[in-house]
Amino acid sequence: MFEESKNLLKYTNWDIAQIGYTLGFEQPSHFNNFFKKHAQVSPLKFKNAI
Repeated sequence: MFEESKNLLKYTNWDIAQIGYTLGFEQPSHFNNFFKKHAQVSPLKFKNAI
């Protein structure tokens, strides 16, 4: 799921919440916490760095 989240952040124009919901997270904050745990950076910072 982490690889899929990275791909969605890289290759779509979806916002962070939409990606989180697509991956099955009930709250955007849950997706943020999941992503930070694996990438040591927030999804927004990851997306902006691309």
